Amino acid sequence: MSIEMYRGYVIEGLANPAGDGKYESRGFVRNGHQPGPYFSAESADLGSYATSQGAQDHAILWARQYVDVLIASIGQ
Repeated sequence: MSIEMYRGYVIEGLANPAGDGKYESRGFVRNGHQPGPYFSAESADLGSYATSQGAQDHAILWARQYVDVLIASIGQ
């Protein structure tokens, strides 16, 4: 699992073994030190990757894009 702070949100990239040596990718977003109510989001399955790191990297990219769109939509 990869975890990092991005623009005030905690983002996570998870790789789950899927068999045949592949890994499924899934991303998570939650507010870190943002004021207001607790917020979290989870991606659907983001695809199958040959390596755990590849799956985690893709999930982190999804989470960053999610945060960018979220921030743009609330005008921060």
